[in-house]
Amino acid sequence: MELKKNQYVVFSDGHKEGYLEAQWSEKAQAFYSVITIDVDGYKERKKIYSTDIRTKEARKSGNISKSKMIVIYPDFETEKAFAILTGSNGCITSNNQKDFYTYIAKSICIEKDGKIYAPIWAIK
Repeated sequence: MELKKNQYVVFSDGHKEGYLEAQWSEKAQAFYSVITIDVDGYKERKKIYSTDIRTKEARKSGNISKSKMIVIYPDFETEKAFAILTGSNGCITSNNQKDFYTYIAKSICIEKDGKIYAPIWAIK
């Protein structure tokens, strides 16, 4: 038996193993884990079995419209992003001046009334 990516097994000692770690025993028809216990000062390895399979809850993605949005003024845009000037190397006297840009994905931006709004966390 194999677990799916969103499943895990809970053993009697409380530890969990996901789909990559869990091992199936055909003989016992259960998942097993090898633990080390202390018996009279000696360490002894023991198998524990479990059929308690649980499914993880799906992660909820954040709603972009609920995050704080600010107006951005892009210098240029690419096919998938807006570019905002964030600095330069300060080399004015020679032709080696380089500008540095932050790219913000268009998929997280909102355009309203001719202005472009981006989530504040994307800029900082």
